[in-house]
Formats: sequence, structure tokens, C-alpha cells
Amino acid sequence: MRKRLKTPVILLSALIALIVAGLTYIPYMQMDGYVRRHVDFGRIYEASEFGIEAERLTLVTDDGLSLAAWRVDAEKPRAAVIFTSGIHNPSVTAFFGHAAMLQKEGFSSVLVEMRAHGESEGDLICLGTKEYLDVGAAAGYVQSIDPELPIVA
Repeated sequence: MRKRLKTPVILLSALIALIVAGLTYIPYMQMDGYVRRHVDFGRIYEASEFGIEAERLTLVTDDGLSLAAWRVDAEKPRAAVIFTSGIHNPSVTAFFGHAAMLQKEGFSSVLVEMRAHGESEGDLICLGTKEYLDVGAAAGYVQSIDPELPIVA
């Protein structure tokens, strides 16, 4: 009787192990194409298309990557807003329209092209595990200009 019970238990355990292994592999299978490449955008917007001026910046992260960024100033800013774009969304320059609206309301903006996107360095999208350094570089830049200015990221 014990032999009859032992075989199904082994088969069931093997089946469960295969299912768990398969389920573990699915995220890697889906995300690998997203994270192991540099994202180049088909369209880069100009600030002038939105009736504003933007200063082109290069920010350097704590891990040494150079990031493309743009600064849109407001006269006597109430705060600085840091814009980033998503994993495969359009270039952050698509947010110049938002920066123009905020500028009218007294907010400055820093638009950051995240690592491995556009003109920014890097070939690996880290799903947030390193991108905080990109936002930190922008925040550090804002603080170097005005340490008292509130920052919205």
C-alpha cells in the first residue's frame, strides 16, 4: 500500500515544482525585452513648440551616469517640479506642455530623461532599483540652485 501512495506523491510534487518554475519564469520572459535595452524615441519635442524656453542640462547620477535634462524657469518659483517619463513612454520632452502650464502658475520644472532613455547614458532599465538616483540627481541640481525651494517629484 505504501508503494502505491509514494508514486502519486512524487508525481504530484514534481508537477508542483514544474508549475512553480514556470510561474517564476513568466515575469522574466515578459520583462526581459523591456529592461535589457536602450530606449530611443521617435520624436523629441522642443520647448518652443509650447511657447517656453528651456535650458538643456546634463545631470550626473551618484553612480556616474550622465542624464539629458531640461530646465524651465518660473519667475520667483513657488516650487520645482521634476518630470520623468515611464519605461517606454514618449520622451520626457512631451511634458513641456505641462511645464508651460506650471510656469504660468509660478512653478519651475526639471525634465529628466531617465537612464537608458534617449540621450541619457545607460543600457539597462532597472525598474526603479536605480532610477531613484536619476531623480536624486535632479533634486540635487535644484537644491544647488536654491536650497530652500520645495521639490515635487
